[in-house]
Amino acid sequence: MCKILRFGQMVEQLGVSDIHPAWEKDWTISQATYPGRKNIPFLASGFFEQVNHDLKLSDLVKEAYDIALNIVNESEALSALAWHCHTVLFEQEDFHYELLKNWIDLEAAMGEHKGMFAMLVFCSAIPKLKDFYQRKGIPNDIFVDTLHDVQIWLDHYKYEYGVWGLKELSWLIAHFKGKLFTLGRLQFAFCNFYNDVEVFRKYDTGELMTLAGHGARFRADGMVDGTNGIFDEQKGWMSSLIIDDDLIRTNTVIRNGAAQYDEKAFNLKQWQCILHKGARIIDVHIPEGSKLQEALCSDSLFKASAFFETYFPDYHYHVFGCNAWLLNPQLQKILPQNSNIVKFQKLFQLFPILGNNKQTFDKVFGGKPKDIANAPQDSHLRKAIVQHVLAGNDMHNGAGYIVKGDWIRNNENDEI
Repeated sequence: MCKILRFGQMVEQLGVSDIHPAWEKDWTISQATYPGRKNIPFLASGFFEQVNHDLKLSDLVKEAYDIALNIVNESEALSALAWHCHTVLFEQEDFHYELLKNWIDLEAAMGEHKGMFAMLVFCSAIPKLKDFYQRKGIPNDIFVDTLHDVQIWLDHYKYEYGVWGLKELSWLIAHFKGKLFTLGRLQFAFCNFYNDVEVFRKYDTGELMTLAGHGARFRADGMVDGTNGIFDEQKGWMSSLIIDDDLIRTNTVIRNGAAQYDEKAFNLKQWQCILHKGARIIDVHIPEGSKLQEALCSDSLFKASAFFETYFPDYHYHVFGCNAWLLNPQLQKILPQNSNIVKFQKLFQLFPILGNNKQTFDKVFGGKPKDIANAPQDSHLRKAIVQHVLAGNDMHNGAGYIVKGDWIRNNENDEI
């Protein structure tokens, strides 16, 4: 019988000085099934070769993996911690995201190889994940395409730190829990709508009405108050959305990605609410890769509609949703109308969200330029953003939705 370490002993042996309380939760539960450091299947010799058949990672990554594996296998505390992570993250349906957001710093125990500890843990989920795909009948090429994100984030870590590792764990967990799938150019994930917006569709005409939720504050320019840290105390307003009996009363309608003060009343019997806070949606993500061509995006949306209907028929949803820097409506004003980004935006009904310029600068420039006037303008997108900011403007995220049924009917006869 192997010796069971108490949580405090593990922390002390690994030299961890600061650890989030979420790490102690369920420690005794995970350690009750701990088989000992020499008997953990995912830390065994040959395991990486098995899972790398689908991951398709390079020999350089394998070398880094093997170094980290040897370090963990020589330490009872690291092995116990790896087992705990595997148990909590992949053997339980629910877990605390605080654990992923506050990942343990193993600098003292693993040095520059600490980033590969997460790689060991996440790889432990692959056999169970593959079995899930096979039981659902999901093709293996979708499995491989979905896991390709691992290489992308390994590359990001290598670029930032000079060694291999993973750190975008709150994002990657969806891939490894069977909650996100790569279907062509785009990725699609199960999600509950978390924006304060409600969408109604008229029964007889299919007309859409996008309304701000009750109690949201907007600036005079139609953006959410506080976007880019700017507040509008003088001309801003608070949205109102009240449903009494059969009447919908609102003062804020959203058009073209911006809120407008507009007092209206509608007969609820004529409209169906198809989107509200907490509703089930399919979240759309845009991974790094090929150009964001309209035909490829349309193809992905068709694939997604068929995919979820085929493999998850009990998951009922009305819309695809997306929050991203690419949905900033300002981009339609500074980029050509035939650009891929503008065409991508026009697939969506846009609405404003509270945001800042971080994601735009990170994705387009690799970080916020210290001096925007001297930022590179070596592409149409970079030049447009630099000139826009130099003119006294700023960038921020945007959001949008696509009504699944309407989009399919409007596009099913188009040539992809």
